[in-house]
Amino acid sequence: TTTTTTTTRTSSCTTSSYRLDIIPKNVYTSRPRRRVRADDVMVCDCSLSEGCSENCINRMMFVECDPKYCPCGDECKNCRFQKREYAEVTLMEPKDAKGFGLMTRQALKKGQFVIEYVGEVVNEEEHNRRKVEYRKEGKRHFYFMSIANGEVIDATRRGNLSRFLNHSCNPNCETQKWQVGGELCIGIFALRDVDANTELTFDYHFERDAQQTQRLRCLCGEPNCRGFVGSKTANVEDARVCLGDDPSSSASLYDPARDEPRPVMVERGHVEDDPLGSLSTSSQQQGGRRRRFSGQVARGQTEVEQFLETVCSEGGVLTSDAHVIAVVRYLKPQYSIFEISNIFQVILASPTRSMREEFVKRGILSALQVLMHRYTEELTKANLPLLRKALDVVSFLPLTEEAIIRSRTGKCSFTTFLLDLCRHHDQEAARRAGAIAEKHLASQLRRRRESQQRAQQQMASSSGCRDRERERERDVGLEGEAGKGGCCSDEDEDDECVKKAREWDDFKDDNPRGWGNKNLRPCA
Repeated sequence: TTTTTTTTRTSSCTTSSYRLDIIPKNVYTSRPRRRVRADDVMVCDCSLSEGCSENCINRMMFVECDPKYCPCGDECKNCRFQKREYAEVTLMEPKDAKGFGLMTRQALKKGQFVIEYVGEVVNEEEHNRRKVEYRKEGKRHFYFMSIANGEVIDATRRGNLSRFLNHSCNPNCETQKWQVGGELCIGIFALRDVDANTELTFDYHFERDAQQTQRLRCLCGEPNCRGFVGSKTANVEDARVCLGDDPSSSASLYDPARDEPRPVMVERGHVEDDPLGSLSTSSQQQGGRRRRFSGQVARGQTEVEQFLETVCSEGGVLTSDAHVIAVVRYLKPQYSIFEISNIFQVILASPTRSMREEFVKRGILSALQVLMHRYTEELTKANLPLLRKALDVVSFLPLTEEAIIRSRTGKCSFTTFLLDLCRHHDQEAARRAGAIAEKHLASQLRRRRESQQRAQQQMASSSGCRDRERERERDVGLEGEAGKGGCCSDEDEDDECVKKAREWDDFKDDNPRGWGNKNLRPCA
C-alpha cells in the first residue's frame, strides 16, 4: 500500500534538544475514536489448530481479527497491532550525512511486523494548519503520514520510535495499512530478510505541496538512488549538478549537527483521545468534524486513484489476477465514497472469469457486507447509489455455496444479511438483493418467505381477535351508558366510547384474571 509521507530533513533549529512524548497508540484529536460494532468485524474461517496463520483470510486482507469473534479466540495470531508485538528496535545515532535513524537489534524475516507508526490523528484542515505553524516555528522536519479520506498521523510532538525511520530508494521495509478495531492503522513490515544491527528504512513517497519549494536531496547512498526524495526516476546526475558545488542551489543539503537536535523522550504509558482539544480555534468552530476528502492532493489524485493507475490499463481494467488482493484491501469504510465507487467500477470491469473467481477467493464478500451494512445504517443520497452498486458487484461475481457460507461478520452471516436486504425500504436495492437470493439462496429465501407469511397470518389473526374484543367491550359500554340516560348521545358519543374502552383496558391490565363477564374474554 502506497503511503504518502512528508518527512522534511531540512530544518535549521537553534535548540540542541526537543521533547518527544512516546505514546503506545494513536491519539485522535479531530474526532472520537470509532466504536467497534459487531457488524464492522470481519470473521475469518480459521480453525483452532491453525491459529490464524498466513492463510487467514483476514490477514491476507490486512484486517486484524477480533478475539471476541475469531474462531481461534485467544489463540489467534492475527492480533499483532492490538498486542503490540513489535520487533526489538533502537534509536540509531546520526551517521555520515544522515540524522537519527532506526536500527533493528534482532534478525527479521520477510513480511515480519516491525512496529506501528503512531502519533496524533488529525483531519485535513488541521494538517494544513500545522504545516504552516511548524514552518513559522522554523521547523521543516515533519512527520506526517496519510491514512485515508484526508486524515493524517502527525508524529512531530507525540509518537514512537517509528518516526525515526529514514528514507531509502532501496528500502528494507514498507508501510501497510491495516484495519484494527474499526480504525485504519499503519504498520512497518520487513520487505526482505534483515540482519540484526541493520538500519531500517522505507520509501517516503514524498510529494511536495504548494508551500514546499525546495527539492529534497536523497541521502540513502544506494546504487539505484533517484537523487531526490519522491522522484520516480533516477536523477542522480541531475542531483550532482544541482547540489555539487553550487552554493546557491535551491536543493537542501542536510547537516545533522545543525538540523537534528537530540530528542528527549518521555514515556506516556496511558494516553486518552483528545477530540477538539488540540485543534485550532477555526477547526473547533467547524465542530471538529471530519471533512470529506476533496479528492485533490498534490497531483490532483486520491491515493486510490494513484494505486489503480499502477494496476489497471488505460481502459480501467486490471492487468493481472495478482492485483486482486491489493484491490480488495482498499474495500474499507474509512475510504471515501468516491474512492470506493472507483474500486467497484474496476471490479465490474474484470475481463475474465478467473479474475472474478479470485475476488471471491480473496474474501470480497465479507468486505462488501461490512460496507453495505454501513450504507444501510447511514442511508444518504450518496450512500444509496453505492449500496446498489455493491449489490451489482455481488451479482457480477461467480459465487459458490462455500464462499457464501464462510463469509460473515460478527453480527450475522452473509446469507442472513442478504435475505434481510430483500426487505429493504429502497425498492431497487430490495429487487437486486432478491435477484441474487433467487439465484444462490433459493431454498433459504423460500423458507424465509414462508416464515414471514406465517408470521403475518398470526398477526392478522391476533389483530382480528383484538378488534372483536374491542367491539364487544364497546357494546357493553354502550348498553351500560344507555341504562343511565344515554350519556354517549349526540356529538360526544364517540369520545365517551373511546374513554370507556380505555378504562376497560386499564381494568384488564390491573386484573389479568377474573374479568367478570366471560363473553368479554379474548377468543382462542
